Amino acid sequence: MHAPTLPKLKKTPKRILDLVHLLFASLWLGGFTIVFVCSIMLWTQTIDPVFGLATINFVQEVVKVCIPALMATGLLYGFATKWGFFSHGWVTAKWVLTIALVVSTALVPIHPLCLSGIVAGMIALFALSIFKPHNKAQKAPQRA
Repeated sequence: MHAPTLPKLKKTPKRILDLVHLLFASLWLGGFTIVFVCSIMLWTQTIDPVFGLATINFVQEVVKVCIPALMATGLLYGFATKWGFFSHGWVTAKWVLTIALVVSTALVPIHPLCLSGIVAGMIALFALSIFKPHNKAQKAPQRA
């Protein structure tokens, strides 16, 4: 049985999907980078603890909105674009890594070492999206 397919998005709707997805991905990465930096500052006692914890709590509330939005736009990519879910290894890797990161963000303590792994995983998601390793898509000829 095949996954249900939606009509493939045209150029402008796909660009809007790209924009929305990148916006939420950037907020997720930026948010966890802020939490990571605040956790280092709390650990080294270079920030007021009340301010540091308040900042972390606020950013975590913002990130709670980003994760479902990213999952929703990711599902739209899978159903309504050529990328699908399993036709490219890098897309499958992104889904696996995303799920691992979402679970990690819920389970790991606010500690610089733990958060550094989460931020590194998010950077890996961006890298997979940009470089698309082993992409089977046909490349256009390069201009001189």
